Amino acid sequence: MRSPARITGRRRTIRIAALVLVLPGSKFLVLELVDLVFGDAVRLGGFFAVTALIIVLMLARGGVRRLFEREGPGVSAGADAVTGAAPGRPSRPRP
Repeated sequence: MRSPARITGRRRTIRIAALVLVLPGSKFLVLELVDLVFGDAVRLGGFFAVTALIIVLMLARGGVRRLFEREGPGVSAGADAVTGAAPGRPSRPRP
């Protein structure tokens, strides 16, 4: 019988490996789609320029997530930007 800690460690390793492959891979997919749609109208540069672009995109996404997390407990993800009400719920007047 395997211990739960060993299974958890293995799952965690697999999840981290999947993230390392999926996060940059999704950016390469988007860049390839841009190339397919726009062709020669868009020029990004060589491998290092594209890799730097991908890193900047991932850092920007993380920064935006942190910015929205700082908005406070009164505004939830998916809430109305003006009233702060959750989708499908009536808004309350703010004090």
